[in-house]
Amino acid sequence: MRTRTLVLIWLCALAAVAYLQRNLGVAESTVRTQLQLTKDDMGVLQSCFLWSYALFQIPTAWLGHRMGPRFGLTAFCFTWSLATGLTGVSESFWVLCAARMLSGFGQAAALPGIAEVVSLWFPQSVRGRATALVAASMQIGAALNAFATAPLLDDFGLMGYFWVLAVPGFIWALGFYVWFRDNPRDFTKLSPVEIAELPIPHHQQTGAGDFTWWKLLSSPVLWLISAQQFCRAAGYIFFATWFATYLQETRHFNVNQSGIVTGCMFVGVLIGAIVGGVLSDWILQRTGKAYWARQGVAIVSMLACAACIAGSWAVTGDKWLVAVLAMSLMTCGAFFSGVGGPAGYTVTMDVSGKSVAIVFGFMNTAGNLGAALFPLVIPWLLGPSKDQWDLVILVFVVLYLSAAVFWSLIRSGRTVFGQA
Repeated sequence: MRTRTLVLIWLCALAAVAYLQRNLGVAESTVRTQLQLTKDDMGVLQSCFLWSYALFQIPTAWLGHRMGPRFGLTAFCFTWSLATGLTGVSESFWVLCAARMLSGFGQAAALPGIAEVVSLWFPQSVRGRATALVAASMQIGAALNAFATAPLLDDFGLMGYFWVLAVPGFIWALGFYVWFRDNPRDFTKLSPVEIAELPIPHHQQTGAGDFTWWKLLSSPVLWLISAQQFCRAAGYIFFATWFATYLQETRHFNVNQSGIVTGCMFVGVLIGAIVGGVLSDWILQRTGKAYWARQGVAIVSMLACAACIAGSWAVTGDKWLVAVLAMSLMTCGAFFSGVGGPAGYTVTMDVSGKSVAIVFGFMNTAGNLGAALFPLVIPWLLGPSKDQWDLVILVFVVLYLSAAVFWSLIRSGRTVFGQA
């Protein structure tokens, strides 16, 4: 097996572990009931992870870059896995919030670190597929969490449930530190063909632009990429936080049924991410036109996602077939949201020059600010009765339409630092 393939497998495993541990969605009603919390409390608790995750993107990206991916990803993965286990230790609301914030701090370094490794190992022509597999692996972790939550809660209780989720992270951290090396050329088993395919190391690149905060913050491309990420992440987080509760209260599903349907949403995003990455690289290789390969795929997928969600919203009634149709449309929406995901990662890498981790961290900060805000806003959108879900779905649709608009304005022919 090629060393680059093994590197990608490790990165995909890290993405799966991160998303296995991060969501409270299916367990939300159980945590709320056992700890006697309100929906407003749960909005705060779920957003604690997201605020920490968003605010520490750039600091942990910088720190991980200085430490190197090998030590950085190992340390941060161990940290968030420990925080996951600690989430089940205390019944204190504020201790739970602290554990969720520590988990967000650790996971903030994951995607910038993964992006830096991909930029060192994968040429531009195949980054769409590489990032698609990483994005798909996130959904594998999220889907496993959704499918396994009810059985694990039954078998291990709330405390044991969180420690079971933590174990894969400890295993990954140990294995990755032993096997990985920061410089691809330090792998003695690389063939001449593999060495020839490696991108130019960051420190040897010319014409990519030197990092300055002014150049970064004054880049229209960066702000547009960040704006679409804000909208997409805010929309996606509904699946990971309040979607199971939405199903229980509007479609009258039980915890197990809502977990299965939520898992199907993540599988839809997973398949969409793979399709989006492969399609994007195929268009780029056939036409040589990066705009249509990246932005074009994203625009069409965001519009299709919004249409499917609106269609699901319009399907009303209590019959079983009506519920199946509504959830099928919602799953199609999740699929199209996944199709547009790899474009966000590949375009960000393409315009980052030598500073992949920091630029990626900035983009992901914007995304997770959206993800942090939406769980807090949802209880407010539900109104005084806390059951007005129609307005929530309407905002959900508007977010994806807005993402399509921002994608249409992005021109990525130059780096954020001004060089071609």
